Amino acid sequence: MRAVLSRIDGDLRQVRVLGPEELSPYLRALTPLSADREAPQDLTFDAIVVRQDQLTALPRTVIAALHQSYACVYANRRFALFTRAPSRARSRAAAVVAQRVEALIAVTPAPPAPRTSTPHDCVIVMTTFNRPAALARSLPQVANLGYRVIVVDDGTTGAAGRENASICEGSGAARLALPENRGLAAAMNIGLAYAMADPAIQWISYFQDDVDVAPEVMSGVRAIADRHQRPLVTGYDAHQHATDREIEVAGYTVKLKGSSPAVHLHGHVEYWERVMPIPSEYVGAPRRRWEASLEDYWIVNNAAGALTKRGLLIACLPGLVRTFLYDAGDSTWDNPNRADPPLTPRHP
Repeated sequence: MRAVLSRIDGDLRQVRVLGPEELSPYLRALTPLSADREAPQDLTFDAIVVRQDQLTALPRTVIAALHQSYACVYANRRFALFTRAPSRARSRAAAVVAQRVEALIAVTPAPPAPRTSTPHDCVIVMTTFNRPAALARSLPQVANLGYRVIVVDDGTTGAAGRENASICEGSGAARLALPENRGLAAAMNIGLAYAMADPAIQWISYFQDDVDVAPEVMSGVRAIADRHQRPLVTGYDAHQHATDREIEVAGYTVKLKGSSPAVHLHGHVEYWERVMPIPSEYVGAPRRRWEASLEDYWIVNNAAGALTKRGLLIACLPGLVRTFLYDAGDSTWDNPNRADPPLTPRHP
């Protein structure tokens, strides 16, 4: 906190700052900023301070202002300082924060496709928690795929919760708002069970809330999916999950893998039934790293009816889904990664 305060230009008794309420004892003209508060309409402050762990929970208007009118000039493990006229070179940590802001607004997708084009045998389920800035980028892309979308909001409250509701309404997605945060496994179980209650649904495509998607993702995964041989497929090619071999399916080159993260999983309802309920040894977020059941390994590997226990592999059609949040500060359990490559749509 002292490091941030020392880098704010001007008299701390007069300088206008938008920032966390914990700075109020030191800044007389502080306007509080948090996920539980509405953003002020006037965002012409001398400086804006954000908590690193709350960046993705900020309203879209604040994220847009940070990108368009401010520059990140300093960052440490807890805070990031943005000013309107940077007076010094940015540190490496500040540059990383600027990249995170850029990632949250880099895509402006087209309006959602008309509901009349929605296939009736497949539905999309997405989970989110306290990341409206991420949801604002990902959900319109997913909604534009032309399928019915169900968003499970895992207990987001306050201004961030209202922001999520607005994003879902604007994208034409149904929002299941849980009364409190129960963790990813619980949110997945609820969304999948809600979708499976409709007997017309045969396939469920699950996405996390920090994805960019190619327009061809659903047509691609549906072309290679097979109820018996390939009941679980993905459009996300994770570099840390090795490819066992490649095959040709419906004109596509498909990677077969022994494991895959839950960034995107497209499965037949009979397969989802085999692996549900997805267990969890923690409630809510954040969890302590690697100290709970990993949802993706359960779904692909560890459940009694999982793929690998049946001698099958998950089919991956690369380049159709990517994550745009990879910094440890954007993870609910401080999980660092490296940036995904751009989307590379596949055609048969």
